[in-house]
Amino acid sequence: MKILALSAAVVAACQKPEMEDKSSLNSNTDPEAQYATVTFAATAPGTKVSIGDKENGKYPGLWEAGDAVKVVYSDGSEAGSATVEAGEAGNNIWGFTLENVQVGVQARVVYPATAGFGTAVTLPSAQTQTAGGSSIGKYSYALSEEITTTADEPVKFTLNYFNSIIKINLKSTQYAAYDLKSVGFFSRGAALAGEFTVADGALVAGETTQDRVIVTLSEPASLESEQTVWMTAFPADLTDKEVYVVATLEKDDKELVVPVEFAGAPLLANKVNSLDVELSSEKAVQWYVGDDPRNMLGYYAYGAANTVTVSKTLGAEDYTTTFEVKARGDFYQVSEPVKWDILTKSERNSGLIKCGSSAVYSETPRGTVSETYTVNPKIVSGNYYDSTGNWGVVAIYDKDNNLIWSFMIFSYYNDDPIEDVDCGTYGKFMDRALGQKLSASALAKTDVNYSMSYNSGEIKPHFTQVAYFQWGRKDPFMMDGKSVRDAGFPYQPVTSRMSVEESVAAPYKIVTVSDNDWCTVSNEDFWGGVSNTKTAFDPCPAGYRVPKPDLLRQIDNYNGNPNPRTLDLSHDVIPLNYVNNPKASGDKWIFTGFLYCQNENNTWVNITSKGTSSITVDNVVQNGQQPGYLYWANTQSNATKGNGLYYTYNSGWTSLFGGKNVFKTRGAAVRCVKE
Repeated sequence: MKILALSAAVVAACQKPEMEDKSSLNSNTDPEAQYATVTFAATAPGTKVSIGDKENGKYPGLWEAGDAVKVVYSDGSEAGSATVEAGEAGNNIWGFTLENVQVGVQARVVYPATAGFGTAVTLPSAQTQTAGGSSIGKYSYALSEEITTTADEPVKFTLNYFNSIIKINLKSTQYAAYDLKSVGFFSRGAALAGEFTVADGALVAGETTQDRVIVTLSEPASLESEQTVWMTAFPADLTDKEVYVVATLEKDDKELVVPVEFAGAPLLANKVNSLDVELSSEKAVQWYVGDDPRNMLGYYAYGAANTVTVSKTLGAEDYTTTFEVKARGDFYQVSEPVKWDILTKSERNSGLIKCGSSAVYSETPRGTVSETYTVNPKIVSGNYYDSTGNWGVVAIYDKDNNLIWSFMIFSYYNDDPIEDVDCGTYGKFMDRALGQKLSASALAKTDVNYSMSYNSGEIKPHFTQVAYFQWGRKDPFMMDGKSVRDAGFPYQPVTSRMSVEESVAAPYKIVTVSDNDWCTVSNEDFWGGVSNTKTAFDPCPAGYRVPKPDLLRQIDNYNGNPNPRTLDLSHDVIPLNYVNNPKASGDKWIFTGFLYCQNENNTWVNITSKGTSSITVDNVVQNGQQPGYLYWANTQSNATKGNGLYYTYNSGWTSLFGGKNVFKTRGAAVRCVKE
């Protein structure tokens, strides 16, 4: 059976939907009905329909070469498909004929021809707009009402989009010199893309959905003139929800991300939902920085650096620091910082400050982030329990009290300021490890005992109070396991790996998997060892980064021989152990020990440089090979081991560059190098 095509004089052929403009996402008017006769053509691989200029409040859908539809019977079987030929493109009306069509039965027309009917279909979150067109057709799903096939006269039908169409008009005076690369439409938690089915005449989102649609321009477009970006999304009621348009710009090979917030409203199907966006620093989200120079590795960060250094005066009782905590990196993964609090505190000779029942730690954050997105923790105060002390950790939270980031606050005395040690071609190094209150030269002169001591088989590390890091993590840990447990600190050992996101949300969790990596997805560039950049997870303060291993190798070498150590094993209390830096006169690399992190029972054991073959800590016999110290480098040896400088005692002092033997779960010191 053949259905004859209409003559050229007939205008009621297959017509693309005309969609009413829904400016500010608030239209409720149905589009005009479109009609078609079923004619015949060949199958095409996809569609690329564009939207024409608005006339009389309507946006006409324009057929382009390669557009395709199919006719489907009510039982799901296909009657055939048809494709727009080149000579038929550019019009709102198109007619086609199908041969061998069963007549007198119910059918529907499906657009595009590649889409399923009665099965799950995917509307992708990542879309592309080709130059000079909207390209929305390949991301749309349109379906007619039920029609009855007949050979007596043309079959008319209405073709309606089940998805919403979003038109975003962007202009900028401030960023006129930039090119527009991509535009995102984002509402956290909303179902805007992903899998869907059509049931009872409506689109139903599936289990796998995304809360954003991101359109990448096939060719970046200059913002010297206004740019229009089209996208498709699931219909959604966004009333009272936060809605963002996220523009990614480019200039001189550098990116700038500009998110602009809008009040939410219904996003309706079969409508063109229009938004006018002015891109400027004034209109942009104020809690976000769109051009942080660090390598975000596809993630995000808050603040300009993960460690904040603060100068203070010895004996003073009240010191407060203020620093900025705005988000940067992947905007789709960050939230507005709203609250803050001190999470941990470390003090020399005082072990750890008890948490939970004291004022130093609260499960409910007590501080409020300022209107300019800064926080102001106390460094020293008359009340010992509400400050960060020598060094501590301050956490920030979203409006729902979810911990979203944390910072190390590292203070030093202004009469022993942090200075750079010039190591020639190897760079300028910070004169102390992170968390080390005094420089090595100051430690050598002081009368205060900063030593580690043994007492009835227990390790009591008080000497330098350095911060320890698991390789690739941004957050520090402190002291030994006994002090942590006795203090009731919120540190928690976990015996399975964590994701990056989990580690960020729980900086107090230390992974204790035996001899392994702490992260579920290993990344050798966490500290920039591959890209040679400072990354979002680098623990060093602004202007510094974790060093490459080349200088550490030089410190481990002295005229071709192992570097001699200044070491006294004759006393239970060891005042100071160190090696001299052969590349900088007077610079000392002190013995810090490290956190063993071998299992849950001895998670925070600080293995020291005492010259014994074995030692018992918390009733656990430790390995007889005792390290004097471990300093991390920014590179890894393999997926589970990081490079570092590792000194050990094993029947006599030996020196090893331990990159091939140091597991990432170990807690080690970091001495930063100038960027």
